[in-house]
Amino acid sequence: MVGRKALLTLVRRVPPPPVAAVRVLGMDDWAYRKGQTYGTILVDHEARRVVDLLPDRKPNTVAAWLHAHPGVQIVTRDRAVVYADGIRQGAPEAMQVADRWHLLKNLSEAVLRGLLGHSEDLKVAFAEPPPEVGESSASALDSPEMSPTPSRPDVSPHKQAQFDRIHALRAGGRTFRSIAFELQLSRNTVKKYARLDRCPEQVRCPRGQAIAAFESYLVERFNAGQRNARRLWEEVCTQGFTGSASVVRHYMADVRRQHGVKGRRNDGSPDRPQAVVPTGVRRPTLTMLAFTVIRAPEKRSDRERDWVDKLMQTNSEVASVTTLAQQFADMVRRRDPSELGTWLKAATDSGIAALKGFAQGVWSDLEAVREGMRQAWSNGRVEGYVNKLKLVKRQMYGRAKFDLLRARLLAAPG
Repeated sequence: MVGRKALLTLVRRVPPPPVAAVRVLGMDDWAYRKGQTYGTILVDHEARRVVDLLPDRKPNTVAAWLHAHPGVQIVTRDRAVVYADGIRQGAPEAMQVADRWHLLKNLSEAVLRGLLGHSEDLKVAFAEPPPEVGESSASALDSPEMSPTPSRPDVSPHKQAQFDRIHALRAGGRTFRSIAFELQLSRNTVKKYARLDRCPEQVRCPRGQAIAAFESYLVERFNAGQRNARRLWEEVCTQGFTGSASVVRHYMADVRRQHGVKGRRNDGSPDRPQAVVPTGVRRPTLTMLAFTVIRAPEKRSDRERDWVDKLMQTNSEVASVTTLAQQFADMVRRRDPSELGTWLKAATDSGIAALKGFAQGVWSDLEAVREGMRQAWSNGRVEGYVNKLKLVKRQMYGRAKFDLLRARLLAAPG
């Protein structure tokens, strides 16, 4: 018999397969220890296989690999400056292609920052219409405009206290770095809060975005007496819902808490009267609005089209953010950078800090962004191999050293 340590030693001794000449290379980072240690994965797009793993993501490491493997003509990457510098050092003649998905992700983040300063105006724009005069409280609850989702405070007391403290320290002449150190926050968070006039409302993960189209049906079935979240999940899955059962379970738990309904089922018996939950539409979060703005118009639901219309009517700055973001997203989808220069000038001249910062980032990486819109290559395949690398790590319970992880990934079939 052979012990496990002997087998691992044999795996480590197997020489990696030779790296053939790579013409189109993809690179991305991967977390060896999330938030602490990162490496780089390199993928041959044409051969559709991982060609190497690097122990870090430093420009010098990337440049050294490119020097040792000449012939790379095209490199796809995310927006990381370190990779751009490494490619310029190691393969100055290679064409750099910025990934389109990352471009749209950066754009959605800029839209979100642009909306943060207008949370009060957006709250008014997306407010539910008040009940008509003379309506009783019971009829107001039955109004179809009422939202079944529970109301929550937009800003937590802790977040408001942090916001006030940041402004007080800035007024006293403190630097962003010293404030971040004292409050144990990131420097970017301190800068963002310092530039706002009021504390932004809480931005939540758009978990409810997938369930939004099925809210009316769920509330209708809830009122009909079906209180089993698992059964409700099975029903909406037959209608096209792709989320997990836990999403439906959390949503229905919120509905029950809001209306004081005990238990998961209601058989309608006289001693257990059925609670009726009003149907309606939830007010979208800022994250949901940011994603809706950059989504292709033909893929928006009727509700999302209504959201965009309300954004355009909120105020001039929100309308500018919406219009400019849609224009850039349309350029990316059409793969046509011919109007990119005009757009960058308009975004810079708009006076909107979020879009101006995004435009400056594009200016600094202009050629790669142009090629990202023009070329068919993207980093999608590289992201797929990052997922494969995560699977290999989990198979080893995250305990393997870099050399064993590299040996296993390179020896695996494409």
